[in-house]
Amino acid sequence: MKKGFAVLGLLLILAGVGFPFFKGIVLERVIRQTVDDINLAYADSGQKAVIEIQEYDRRYSDSTIEWKLHLGTFKDVLGIEELILLDHVDHGYSKTVSSTSLEKNNWFKNFQNQNFNGENPVTIKTVYSLFGDIGSKIELASFSIKKGENAIQIKPGILNLKFIKKLKQIICQLSWEGIVFGKQHLTNVRFATQMDKVSKGIWSGTASFSVDSIISDDGSHFFEIKNFTTEYSLGYQKEPSTVSIGVTLGMDQFESSPMDIKNAAIQFGIKHLDAKGFEELVVLNTQMNARLMEKVLVLKDDPHAVAKEVQSQTKRLGREMIENMETFLRQGLEVSLSDFHAQIPQGEIKANMVLGLKKTMTLSGFLPLLMNPSYAMDIFSLKSDIQIPYTLVGYQKGLLYPLIPGMQTGLFITQGENLVHRARIRDGKLFLNQKEVILE
Repeated sequence: MKKGFAVLGLLLILAGVGFPFFKGIVLERVIRQTVDDINLAYADSGQKAVIEIQEYDRRYSDSTIEWKLHLGTFKDVLGIEELILLDHVDHGYSKTVSSTSLEKNNWFKNFQNQNFNGENPVTIKTVYSLFGDIGSKIELASFSIKKGENAIQIKPGILNLKFIKKLKQIICQLSWEGIVFGKQHLTNVRFATQMDKVSKGIWSGTASFSVDSIISDDGSHFFEIKNFTTEYSLGYQKEPSTVSIGVTLGMDQFESSPMDIKNAAIQFGIKHLDAKGFEELVVLNTQMNARLMEKVLVLKDDPHAVAKEVQSQTKRLGREMIENMETFLRQGLEVSLSDFHAQIPQGEIKANMVLGLKKTMTLSGFLPLLMNPSYAMDIFSLKSDIQIPYTLVGYQKGLLYPLIPGMQTGLFITQGENLVHRARIRDGKLFLNQKEVILE
């Protein structure tokens, strides 16, 4: 019995002693696989960025890794061709933690020496899981840069990133106190997202961005935005294969003389969009943007050539979208603008609109509408409500009187101090401001 305990104890000791070494072996495999996954994602985006492991020195209890990120089409935008990262990884018993340095980048060392007396305002820590998950925390200390008679004050911030094995999920959280440059202020910036990979071009999840305050005052012009927020969501449904997208924008106040808008918000939505068509459009748009960026950077000293190239690529994308339009014309497709509201000095603006497709269509299927507008009642569903302060637009005959035969009211009617619009498609008929529109 004693001998058995002794052998077991010896095995445990050997396992404990060898654990950091074996952990280092598994960790290297995880890191190299992650690099391959990231490079595949870069290739799909068409940005021509590539990560290389220049050196991987694995020792008993720690490792040193030198990475090189070739910035591809971003190099001219950022002004640097590559980014070199030097990682010192402690294998550890409980968790594997690395500290990352930018010291091998000459441009960064020069920036340090010129602005921070050699001090580094950026701290990067990364935690590696043996199961393939990676989490990084990037901290920015406050600092200032002299610019003319003023100083740009950069406030502290924290960025947390987490990549689930094989980049199946990406989680990001940013909190930054902002920047001050003279009378220009950006205060408390926050960003958060959690996206799950469905396919090459589809990521489902949510993202949000907010800023407490944006102020600009150059002496001749002043504007301020308070509590600006935006939210994005993409939901994926497997059967039938569709995506639904939502975007919300809002702010407490926008002030810029003579404009003063308060309590403003709007929601855009697209429901039941064909997933395959959406993915093809995303991939096409990503690749075209990458090509456009390359050409724009080559032609950057010729604004006329840049404008011509942008126009050319935009037309090409437009043609591709038209060619694929029928992919999206499926029964159940719904486009909405909802919960739009804004308080202005003249009163309150409100709007809600939902337009839906009752049946699957082809582009040629809309041609009968030219001869018989009433056919639209069989194709579309509609519900819209709009309220505008009368004093904002004043008397507008085109809004208040019928525009075509069959209309019993204008697009709007007066109701108290507002212009009001209400439209519905119901029982195969169009009703405008509660009056039927006779379509012949």
